[in-house]
Amino acid sequence: LQATRHARAPAGSEGRTAFSPDGLRTWTLVSVPEEGAEPAVADFLDTVANALPVMFNAKDTQSCYLFMNRYQAELYGVSTDAAVGRTADDLLGEEYGAYTRAIDAEVIRSGRATPFFEESYAGVDGVPRRWLTSKVPLVNDNGTVWGVATVSIDITVRTQLEEGLRLAKQQAEDANRAKSGFLAAMSHELRTPLNAVIGFAEIMHHEVLGPIGTPEYHDYAGHILRSGQHLLALINDVLDYARIESG
Repeated sequence: LQATRHARAPAGSEGRTAFSPDGLRTWTLVSVPEEGAEPAVADFLDTVANALPVMFNAKDTQSCYLFMNRYQAELYGVSTDAAVGRTADDLLGEEYGAYTRAIDAEVIRSGRATPFFEESYAGVDGVPRRWLTSKVPLVNDNGTVWGVATVSIDITVRTQLEEGLRLAKQQAEDANRAKSGFLAAMSHELRTPLNAVIGFAEIMHHEVLGPIGTPEYHDYAGHILRSGQHLLALINDVLDYARIESG
């Protein structure tokens, strides 16, 4: 941005620039093209700025708006012309005004752009939105910073999708931990009576307390013992799996 204000002179007049005492603001008089000529560059840039679905503005060193595109003006509940000369305090309140003014001051002091950062605030409609914002210094030919430009992109939908994915991931992890805990608890509960079954079957199969009498009972006890041992091995595998999942 070369100038902070653009005023149109009558068609055919010569362009000239006037400087304010502080040397930071300029007003450039530009000749208006004849009827039917190509649109002026300034008009073209205004059209582009107002067509973009992003907030775009320029401020002076006192954080007063020098330009605000239509998208941002509508969110702030003002016209683009009415925003000029006002501050964020006037439009969004002192709390947000102090916050954004501090960032503006640092950009002007350092002469460096900020990285993109996220911020949240609502427009006049009261709807909270999430913004991805960057601020860059505006510098004249001799290197003096005379203002700051801000671009903010609405990332509300993207943020909501990310939050939904985060919650879904958290729920899946919670469900997995619950499953592992259930498997571990049930395995322990099954092992307790199964150990008794295996122990008594082993005593009967080996006839520790004396002969069983009927040969079939001896075979049955052997089947019970082998089946119990097989089931215990499966339960131990489940316990190992649960321990591995829990780290």
